[in-house]
Amino acid sequence: MHFTGMRAATFWSTSPPSEVRGYPPVIAVAVVLIAFTTCIAANGLLAHSATVSRNKLAEIIWTRRELWRTIAQKENAEAAALARSEFIAAASHEIRTPLHHLQGYSDLLSQTPLTEEGRAHLAAIQRATKTLSLITNNVLDWSKLEKDAKAVCKPVSLDIRTVCESIIILLPNKDDEADVELCVVVAPDVPTSVFLDETYIHRILMNLLSNACKFTRSGYIILSIEVSDDKLIASVRDTGIGLDPNFIPQMFEPYKQGEQKGNQRGTGLGLSIIKQLLQAMNGTITVESKFAYSHDVGPNQSGSTFTVTIPLQPSSLPIQPSEQQDEKSVAVLSETKTRSLQGIKAAWEMFGHEVTTATNISELPEKEWKYIWADMPFLLNNKDQFRRLMKRQDWLVLVPYDTQKSLSDLPGIVSAPHFVLLPRPLVWHSFATRVDAANRRSRSATVSRTLRFDPVVEVMQDIDPSTLRQSTQTSELSEQESRQQQQNQQRAPSFSTDEGPPKSGSPVQGPQQTVLLVEDNVINAKLFQKMLVSLKHKVILAPDGEAAVSQVLTHDTAIDIIFMVCSTFSFPFSSAHLISCYNHLLSIR
Repeated sequence: MHFTGMRAATFWSTSPPSEVRGYPPVIAVAVVLIAFTTCIAANGLLAHSATVSRNKLAEIIWTRRELWRTIAQKENAEAAALARSEFIAAASHEIRTPLHHLQGYSDLLSQTPLTEEGRAHLAAIQRATKTLSLITNNVLDWSKLEKDAKAVCKPVSLDIRTVCESIIILLPNKDDEADVELCVVVAPDVPTSVFLDETYIHRILMNLLSNACKFTRSGYIILSIEVSDDKLIASVRDTGIGLDPNFIPQMFEPYKQGEQKGNQRGTGLGLSIIKQLLQAMNGTITVESKFAYSHDVGPNQSGSTFTVTIPLQPSSLPIQPSEQQDEKSVAVLSETKTRSLQGIKAAWEMFGHEVTTATNISELPEKEWKYIWADMPFLLNNKDQFRRLMKRQDWLVLVPYDTQKSLSDLPGIVSAPHFVLLPRPLVWHSFATRVDAANRRSRSATVSRTLRFDPVVEVMQDIDPSTLRQSTQTSELSEQESRQQQQNQQRAPSFSTDEGPPKSGSPVQGPQQTVLLVEDNVINAKLFQKMLVSLKHKVILAPDGEAAVSQVLTHDTAIDIIFMVCSTFSFPFSSAHLISCYNHLLSIR
């Protein structure tokens, strides 16, 4: 302001003041106005700067408060999600314990005499427990993946055929109303040993098959496995309703469900689990689907195909040799027009066979057939055709069946040496074992058979003891045990054992073993003991690790196997001591 006033006093003129003439009177007014205006402008600018600074500071404080609040909410959400996952995992694990009790005791119950109504009720119980087991396993797997998203797979040497057989056993039974043919086809050139994470591949195939069974009411479901360019290619093809094209892009998101009607929705976790497991295995999955409700598809052309590709480590084992081309002709006798017949034909072609379909034996050309495939409805509706097949001893006839009742309507089929009975679900690589057993029976003077029931049914049914045939698994028993079995069959009604030929990788009942069972859960211990006793083994019980070590020291030369549950022990004795004692037991033998 001072300099402004000085400037105002000098800007009018630079000449010296005259004695006659003075300064204009307006100069004083101008100086006051300029000074006052400058003061107001300076104060306004200062107020504006202070207001802007205050607003910025308030915004910074608000932003930081929101950030802190968001961070706190995020931490709370993560803690809640972790607690939820841990609770779900713990609850699923706790649910599985009584669920295993139901499964175990239902299996034991199936070995006792039951009425027809009781068998139906038992089948419903087994179906429900398997479905519930699949759901709890999926929930438990998802909670584990959420908790540890960077889990690393652990490849081991395994036989993919054994994995497929175990999946078929654990797969929930199909509904009585469903008319679905379930087929498992492992290509003959697939090595007997591949390096994969057994748990991961088991979960992947199980979820694919369970989804296919859930949404397929008629037709067929085919699980095919082949190896190409050091890659395992597993494909699940079904004739269900298919997938809506709008749903396919989001089908691998968790909790997403393609079908929202009825009671077949599931949890929406199966495909998400598959996707995450494949990422851990460096694998991929693709899907092709025809939606039944599309205007150009319809229910007779609908279906889905899921293809999983997993890289394999090169195996040093030789590839399975293929059969000669002139031995691959199969004749399929069937009158059905459903898509199930298409599935049977496709499965044989995947297995490397040439298929010819016919509705009458007379329609078959005169040639050397490797197999004659005759479905049960064809034989039941055409008894004259059945009698003609009984006379053709030079043909090897494959007959798939569901229950003993259907076989009882065809007299002589059980004892016929050239008839091979195939229990459903149909596992193609197991046919050779059954055919070899049939060839051995045809060369034997006396024929004794034991019927095998479908693992899907898992129900023991009364049969005539005279029609029992001895399975290859029973043939490995000692003569004394075989005689004991025959005496037991004479004292009680006979049942189908549902065993059949031993599966690849499955335990075969042999000499009696002494088992030390270490289990602190009384119910689990009783169930395990009953199951081992049913397999003709001796059982020594121990409630904890200290008692187990005491039993090992007492029966050091008698114990053959030790079963121990390490995760539930609450006693101070370390399980490592028991393992070291067991190693010592092995070293002194």
